[in-house]
Amino acid sequence: VIIFLVLLVWWLEISPDTGLEFLDYFSGKARLSLMAEGAGYRVQAYDKTYGDERAKKNKKRSAMDLNSNAGMVMAISLILRSKLDNVVAALGVVCSTWVPVNRGTSKRCYLCPHGDESVVSVRKANKLMARSTILMYLVVAAGGHYVLENPQGSLIALHERYVQFLRRLQDLGVTTYKVSMWMRKFGSFTWKRTWLWSTSDEIQHLDLGRMTPEERATDVKTVTRQDRNGKACWTANENLKSTQTLV
Repeated sequence: VIIFLVLLVWWLEISPDTGLEFLDYFSGKARLSLMAEGAGYRVQAYDKTYGDERAKKNKKRSAMDLNSNAGMVMAISLILRSKLDNVVAALGVVCSTWVPVNRGTSKRCYLCPHGDESVVSVRKANKLMARSTILMYLVVAAGGHYVLENPQGSLIALHERYVQFLRRLQDLGVTTYKVSMWMRKFGSFTWKRTWLWSTSDEIQHLDLGRMTPEERATDVKTVTRQDRNGKACWTANENLKSTQTLV
């Protein structure tokens, strides 16, 4: 299937090498892209929101929605146009249904990481991760490295397709590395403990250690841990959504 997809995109006569070195999928405010560009790399940011305005006018889906046909073709084409053997793809896959705060709705757990697929948001998230895994296959096949990012506690790495991907890499002798880091260390207004997975051991340098008392000091809360009756629970507040665009 992957080979078929690549051939379909290739037939669009897209140049296989235009020098892209850093691909920033689900880029949000494109902070990673801006930093990489500032460091001298040739970058391309990709996010559904970038195409939303035009899509609304044309009454179509965003051309950068990975769950759409156009979005998938564009995402693959970026890899084919990258600098082969020297490309890094960052994938901050939308985490909303994968994290503990959403478990009551998604019904995701270690035994059933795909959750309740009768829920539209869960079904879309599963499809999004499956397609993201295809991109990871292509990046590794192109001689590059991927970096998958999600908040601590996310079950995204248990997605069936990603687990299958990791096993195939292992069979080929390719190691997958995982590190934990604090987003506060990189200027975030919240702590946001984050997990990274990658085929490059360079990600270990992003773990800057424990937070200092000064870094822990914050008035910003993203979740409420008790309901009105004092029962322990997870309830998101208005500050949670904005943390999604921090990377």
